[in-house]
Amino acid sequence: FCKDVPPGNARAKECLEDHRDQPGFQPECKEEIEKMMAARAADFRLDTQLRQLCAEDIRDICAYEADSLDMSAGMDARVSQCLQDYKEDISSPACAKRVHKLIELASSDIRFDIPLADACHEDRISFCGNTPPGSARVIRCLQDRREQLSSDCKATLFDQEDHLTEPQFSTSCRTEVERQQQNSGTDYRLNFRLANACHSTIASKCSDACGAINLEQPCGGKVLRCLTEKIEEIQDEECKKEVFYFEKMEVQDFRNDIMLAEACRMDVDSHCSNIQPGQGRVHQCLRDNLASLSEGCRKEELALRSAQSSNVELMPNLAQACAPERAKHCADVRPGKARVFMCLLNKSDRVEFTPACKKELTAQEERRVKDWRLDYDLRQACKEDVPQVCAAAKADQDKDNAAVFRCLVEKASSTSGPCGQETGRAVRNAMQFYAPGKPVTDVCDTDVMDKCLQTKGLDTFGIGKVHQCLLNAGASDIAAADAERLQAESQGNSTRQHRRLQQAAVPTELGSKAEAFGKLSPGCKNLVLLAEPGDAYGAYNSLLSAGSVVGNMKKIETTFGLKAGTLTPVASGSGVGSLTITGWTATLGLLALISVIIAGAVLGYRHYRGLDAHRGYTLVLKRGQQT
Repeated sequence: FCKDVPPGNARAKECLEDHRDQPGFQPECKEEIEKMMAARAADFRLDTQLRQLCAEDIRDICAYEADSLDMSAGMDARVSQCLQDYKEDISSPACAKRVHKLIELASSDIRFDIPLADACHEDRISFCGNTPPGSARVIRCLQDRREQLSSDCKATLFDQEDHLTEPQFSTSCRTEVERQQQNSGTDYRLNFRLANACHSTIASKCSDACGAINLEQPCGGKVLRCLTEKIEEIQDEECKKEVFYFEKMEVQDFRNDIMLAEACRMDVDSHCSNIQPGQGRVHQCLRDNLASLSEGCRKEELALRSAQSSNVELMPNLAQACAPERAKHCADVRPGKARVFMCLLNKSDRVEFTPACKKELTAQEERRVKDWRLDYDLRQACKEDVPQVCAAAKADQDKDNAAVFRCLVEKASSTSGPCGQETGRAVRNAMQFYAPGKPVTDVCDTDVMDKCLQTKGLDTFGIGKVHQCLLNAGASDIAAADAERLQAESQGNSTRQHRRLQQAAVPTELGSKAEAFGKLSPGCKNLVLLAEPGDAYGAYNSLLSAGSVVGNMKKIETTFGLKAGTLTPVASGSGVGSLTITGWTATLGLLALISVIIAGAVLGYRHYRGLDAHRGYTLVLKRGQQT
């Protein structure tokens, strides 16, 4: 590995260190090299390069005089740690490069990060006792419970995001793990597993992330940002897994995203100085003050929020609150592309969810209405339409005012088919979690109060019930319109009997419902109709309830002079005999009944007029030459 490296100035030793993980490297040699590296990490005096390259910075930053270095208690690693903690203040480029190398080594093996090793000694024994050092395994063990490493450590793995706050995880260990996470967020090479897994991906997709700066030099988290923005394009599953893990670190603690942390430094001091970092608390604080944030910080938070919307596992509060519901109703749904969230959303009006889960779903749905980009499917379907149809609204999309969503609703007929369908679906979701005074659905506030709530409280309506109430109100309008039309035609010419029969028996077609929904305000009518086509089956079930079917059959009895009860049996004293058919079954049954009655009427009429009597025919012959 190092035959061409000249001896002297620790060059051969550095070469062996750099190649110790390569195939073919002798295990015995690797073991000795790593023992030497661990000893050097514990005592900076054994690091000749560090002492020579960083002498001035050690004096200026860490307050150690050159003549006192040999007398210092080097075994506590205070000098090395001081340089790592204050790496931004190092003046010498050569020293900074060496310190960066030490941080990179520390990120790959807990034995080379003495403060972390000391602080987590007991925790490591408790949680990761069977985990071998190297390749960041112990550090990941302290952070992760995904149980995807070796089988012997499955029982001891735990997720750092969930467990750093547990009492058995000591404060000093928690602090050191957080420090390591923050360091790894400053440069992708300090995230050992990600750097290894994504080496080829970085070369192909993020080679220009640092601009004119070579990828071999630090460039402040830009490569990590590139990877997170292109995570859907990453083909290597190991790389995608590590990038997703970094995203989970980002949403837990704002300090793990160096670009966001730098952009929001002043905003955090101004609005969130009393908020303890971790579990997404600072992110939530910043979003609560979105209108007051600096432009750079607002853009960073909006970008992160958009990334979170694609995966429920990047929404810590919702993931925790809805864990039982997800396990029971959406266990087979693969995370990503908002699939799990949509599964939960679609199940929420059919089964009972816990109050905590309902609260988080409601909050996320409200955010999706205010910012259309948080609705993954809508964002994908309308990304070409919005700049063309809603350009003015798009200019205000960062203000959380639902401007783009309102525009898509108002101009749905001008959008592409997929965008129109997703807009209708998004409206249904918004109506599903209706609350007075909310953006977009506020056009229905008066109708909801008059036709649904009246003297009732909104809490008496479950998820999706207000939307169903408005649909039922529309169905009542349809039935009334049919009855009025039938009455108006009842005095007309009897030759129109066939047409009246059809109108009496079959509800108004979906395409003409806009006229029938006349009792709803125009804005609410538009919203309800826009939401309805994607769920025509459900709407038809409501329109063809038992009451409406029986009512239509009674109209048939009246129209044809049939005895009352012929088609709608009156319930007997025992309660038997009432008719209850709904949905498409009712439709098919009615159509079959209509066909039989019409056929009978036509045959009777033809027989009465003698149209079925045998009539002769005239044979017509053509004159002239036949060919």
